[in-house]
Amino acid sequence: MVDPVIFNVGTLEVRWYGIILAGTFLVGAFIAAKLAEKRNISKDIIYDFMVYLIIASIIGSRIAHILGDLGYYLENPFQMIAIWNGGLTFYGGL
Repeated sequence: MVDPVIFNVGTLEVRWYGIILAGTFLVGAFIAAKLAEKRNISKDIIYDFMVYLIIASIIGSRIAHILGDLGYYLENPFQMIAIWNGGLTFYGGL
């Protein structure tokens, strides 16, 4: 079994899932910027859009996770925002 935590920075745990997710956003931004350059579109537009895309992906991931276990979250509404306890889904972010 692979340890999901790569390393700790104080009390912050850096996990494989986060590193892989950040890497995919970086690769996607790079590819999108190259394609934009070929189409005479400013790279700045792509990089600005990535900020919104990352935020929307995290929110979408959390919403999908909450909907998957809605009964629990209706009984514990404050846990809906507790992403540090886990609960992001790939398909929600996608």
